[in-house]
Formats: sequence, structure tokens, C-alpha cells
Amino acid sequence: ISPVGCLGQKNIFNAQNEDALFFWDGIRQKFVIIDDSICVQVFNETSNNWESESINYLIDFTFHDFKKFFIPISREKNTTLFVHCGGGVVLEFKDNRITRIDKSFVQHNQYGGSFFTFRDEPYIFGGYGLFSFKDFLIRFDFNEKEWYKIVVKGIKPRPRRFSISFLNHDQLYVFGGEGEFDEKYTYLKDAWAFNFKSFKWEKLGVLNPKLPNFITKDESPQLSLSCEEQNLIVTDERIYAFLPEFNKAQIYLNHTQSKIRNIVQKGSVFLIKSRKQFTNSVEFRVEKSKDFLNDFVSEETFIYENDEAKVNVFQLESKIFIYIFFLVLGFIFLIIIFLKKKYRVHKKIEVLNTSEIAFLNLVKQSNNSGISLIHINDIIGFGNPSFETLKKRRELFLKKLKSKLAKTTNFPEKEIFIEFRNDEDKRLKLIKINNKIYPHLDQILKSKS
Repeated sequence: ISPVGCLGQKNIFNAQNEDALFFWDGIRQKFVIIDDSICVQVFNETSNNWESESINYLIDFTFHDFKKFFIPISREKNTTLFVHCGGGVVLEFKDNRITRIDKSFVQHNQYGGSFFTFRDEPYIFGGYGLFSFKDFLIRFDFNEKEWYKIVVKGIKPRPRRFSISFLNHDQLYVFGGEGEFDEKYTYLKDAWAFNFKSFKWEKLGVLNPKLPNFITKDESPQLSLSCEEQNLIVTDERIYAFLPEFNKAQIYLNHTQSKIRNIVQKGSVFLIKSRKQFTNSVEFRVEKSKDFLNDFVSEETFIYENDEAKVNVFQLESKIFIYIFFLVLGFIFLIIIFLKKKYRVHKKIEVLNTSEIAFLNLVKQSNNSGISLIHINDIIGFGNPSFETLKKRRELFLKKLKSKLAKTTNFPEKEIFIEFRNDEDKRLKLIKINNKIYPHLDQILKSKS
């Protein structure tokens, strides 16, 4: 049953549905509410009444999905558009008909983004979709009937959704929003402005903690017209009037008995959505002057503060970090130098005799796999010595060579040679030099005279 017959002769419309769509229509130059699949409610300022008009839906979406998923985008003296809240599909409200005008698809990519029009063209900034927050700006091209990404120069804000956004002349202001840090959701506290002439972002500073830094999902006000008049944000306890071009905001206490949930402004006329506290019913009323806010307790404050001081602190912290980093790096470098010095071959190498060079050549030929003591006997066994004499010669030979190699390499004498048994014949004793010294063997052999 249509509620048309229940309308009284007053400027208040009681909605059937909590999610009724409401907006300023540029063609009619009137406020419009879509609450019913049969008709729309149009406010007549002359009679101060809501009047019913029939409507036709020439779209492949149910009325429920239309109200749930589409955002009204008003344009100055032009048709109202409805854009899917995830981006993509664009519908047009014209001659009391709603038709589809795009060649796109439901992109599911920019839920919670900032939807607005600039020079009558729809734009979306930010949002969330496909498991990630977005930081880009897209525009709908009426000729191509598709969306295109705007090329931005220089820095840009972090990806976000549900940010508080306004348009003033050629500037899009973006305050706060929900983003992600270290793979966790967080509410951002920064303030940015995008200039449509230079296509550049500018960071304005840090948002005043007295002001909200995100918009609740169910009460997200939609930017409309040129957006320059849409500067009112509503929360449960407060109404905020933003003047971003002057960095000022007015804070009003919200009523307790009839909570204002949203406000659409056109000039000096306001369409106000309220929810009754006890009945939880939704009503829309039109106020023809901003004086309705005079009944609210208010205070004036700034929107953002320049974070230059914080940047300076960050720069100081960064400098300290750099100093500490290089100090640690220098310390590590000295340790490496010390270790290299400790375990390297000196430029001044101890001079080796013929027997010592012959032994080291054997080590080199065996790839340091081990030299039998018998081979050492062959080197030092001149004059047919007895077994005891040969044994003493071998011990003295290895001791002197060990001393020379220790002085040359800075290795302790006891670590110069490694003795072990032959795997095939445990009776045979083998000897090799330390594997850390072996790579320097060629350099050591150059000392022969």
C-alpha cells in the first residue's frame, strides 16, 4: 500500500524505509525522496508540501537493491545520477524514469569512497574493495560511458574509505577516514586537499581531535551539486559545519529527542533527516533557513593544524636514527677489519727454506687432503739418519714451519697444523694445514728465495 494518502499538509514526510534515498534534483530544482517503488516525493516550496509523482524503473536491479546499493549524485541544473556504491554502474533520474547509462559493471572496488560531482561529472575518491583500500581518483566519461583513473602528480594520501570530504571551488578536501597500518584497520587523522587545476595533492596537516575523522557507514552523507554548499556532517552527539577554505568548523550539540541523522543543503534551504528516539521512525523535514541551528549549543574551532613541528621532530628522530645507524655500521666495520687483520697473511711473510717450500708444495698438490709423515721423512731424510734422529728432525722441522706460518697469518701455533689418521689405514698418520690458512698458500709460497 502506497503511503501517498497518509501525507499531511506539512513539510514533514514520514518515511516507510529507514534507507530512503533523498537528494536535490537539479532539473526540478527541488528536494526529492525515493521511498516507494511506485512514486517519488517532491517538495513544493510554494505550498510547503510533499507531493507524490509516479516513477518508472527501467533497470535490471530490484527496488530493494537500488535503495541499498546506489548513491544519489546531484548535479547543478542537470539530471541526478545514481552510482553503485562499489563503483561502476551509473543510473540516471530523468522525466521520472530511472535508466542505466553506463557500459561498465559493478566493480566492487570503492565501497565507502567519496562520491561527488565536479563540473557535472561524477567522481569517486578512495574506498575499499577486492581486499584493499584505495587511494586513487576516478571519473565517469559520458562519451565513453566508462570510468577512467585520474593521473595524479606528486604525493597523495594513504588509501582510505569513509573519509569526510568536501568540494570548494577547485579543491577537494579529504579529512581522515578508515585505512590500514601494519595489516590492521586504523582511523586516519590527516587532512589533504586535491587541486583540480594542478592535479596535485597537498597535505594540510593533522585533523583536530575535537572533530570526527570518519563517517559512519549507515549515515554517509552524499556530496551533491557542486558540493560547495554541502558542509554539514552529523554524528550521534554533534552537528559539524565545516568551512575548509578558512580552516574553521562550528560544532553544535545534536538534539536528544529527535536525532538529526543527515542534512542536504541547497542555498538557504535544508532537507533534514531525523530519527525519533523512542519510535525509531524516520522523518524528513525542510527548513528554509540555517537559523534552525541557532537552537543548538555551539563552539568554533579549527579543522586541522599544520604538522610542521611534528615533521621537525620526525626529522630530528630520523637524524638520530641515521647517526646511530652509521655508528653501529662503523663499529661492525672495525670488527670486520680486526678479524681480517687477525686472520690474514701479512705483507711481510717469513722467508721459507727449500725443505719448507717442498712440504707446502706437497700440501698444495694434495689439495690439503693430508700428507703422510713418510713424505716429510723424504724431505728431511738426508745423510741416512737413524729413526730417532729422523723423528727429532721431523719434530723440529714442523715446529719451525709452524712458527713461521703463525707469524705470517696471526693464527695460534697450535692451530696451524691438523693431524689425523688415514681412513683406509688407521696406522698411518696424516697432517694438513688449517683450512683457513690454505687459501693463502700461494701467497706464502711467493716468499721462497
